[in-house]
Amino acid sequence: MKGVTIPESHLLEYTRCPLRLQESIYADDMKAGMETLKWLLLEEFHGRRPSLAQLRERFEFCMPTKSRKVLLALPGICRKLRDLLDLHGVFQPATDYLLSFGQVEVTGRYAVLLSGKKPLILRLHEGLAYPYPDVMTVARWMHFRRFEQAYPRVDVIHYSLATGSYTRQLMKERMVRYLESAVHAYVHQDRDQEAYPVPSSYCDTCQAKVCIKGAGDGRHGDSGSCNRTVPVSRGSRQPGAFYL
Repeated sequence: MKGVTIPESHLLEYTRCPLRLQESIYADDMKAGMETLKWLLLEEFHGRRPSLAQLRERFEFCMPTKSRKVLLALPGICRKLRDLLDLHGVFQPATDYLLSFGQVEVTGRYAVLLSGKKPLILRLHEGLAYPYPDVMTVARWMHFRRFEQAYPRVDVIHYSLATGSYTRQLMKERMVRYLESAVHAYVHQDRDQEAYPVPSSYCDTCQAKVCIKGAGDGRHGDSGSCNRTVPVSRGSRQPGAFYL
């Protein structure tokens, strides 16, 4: 098999539960939020502390269109971003990474915050910050563990751009098997079929429990495959995420 490169965003979309996808009211401006946070992390890393006014100016500069909904929410979004960096240091600004699995490589970008002396890998969400281990989270964690061996213990901080809330997730070694199975399934998938072959631990928090046999009982690995034909109303979907 020739070498295969998989962007982390492609792997995430491949393994994502369609019942959890939701269009955010901020969807058109999520890229602006991500670019603003990347800029803020870099400024903080170099010892500069942008003001709220500078944060808002940067966010508006990155917006492709001036959405009224986002403009109304912008002061709160900027204030909560400022609060996040007041409580956490920056260990690493948004930096590209490459994680190898033999001839397969997963690529992406992530930032690392500091809580005291403990590093926290940042996972940014557009909706509620559910602390479940998707493939993007595990890939970043695995990369950090592989190349920053001076820090044997590192967890993940899930941050919601929309609400400013955040939760911390304790990572465990067994999550690596989920990532490895997702990479294998992605490489060997049947491109002519639409399938969701890698159920994950977020099935335990699913409210519908209609797509996976045994969802919620811990038997994800041998519980069957996702049924994308299940009708799901927009109001019942869970928030999605974007990529930082």
